[in-house]
Amino acid sequence: MAQTVIITLTIAGTDTGPFDLYSDADGFTAPFEVNVPKASLLVGYVSSLVPNAAVLVKAVSRGLCTSSITMPIIGTSVTTSTTTTVTGPTTSTSTSTTSTTTTGASRLTCVQGVWFLVTQGGVVRYTSCCGSAIVEVGVEEGYQYLPACMIINSLAPAPAPTGAIISEITYNATTCTCP
Repeated sequence: MAQTVIITLTIAGTDTGPFDLYSDADGFTAPFEVNVPKASLLVGYVSSLVPNAAVLVKAVSRGLCTSSITMPIIGTSVTTSTTTTVTGPTTSTSTSTTSTTTTGASRLTCVQGVWFLVTQGGVVRYTSCCGSAIVEVGVEEGYQYLPACMIINSLAPAPAPTGAIISEITYNATTCTCP
């Protein structure tokens, strides 16, 4: 069974795309969608093929740039209702479950932290959920972690000439709230 998810990139480099989409349901080993155009992801791509067990979606560029971004599936709500009907000496119970899931990329949704791979040191920026301020941070080459409460998909290199080069981004699947 699959779930329907809106997958949105808020920023994509000029040499990225099309994208293959993976999920953590199988350890990101087999794409559930291939060759998804960058333009579709920038406006909010609706996929009804996301595995039901997935909590993370990874978009991997197939273009000149082979960077990737991993996004948590957020906004999941599960409603369970139980109806009991008594008819004579027997009782029947029916349970129905409804689940709707969308990525938070198309709305302001906060996550606690991000892992990312820096291939050239410099400055990155993200939008903080606490006051909606844009925060700039200097980073070195290698894997980095920012434990900040930030808007999902807001991490990006600062403008040239000081901007870092990022080749992989993975947002935490933990939501956060500001004090």
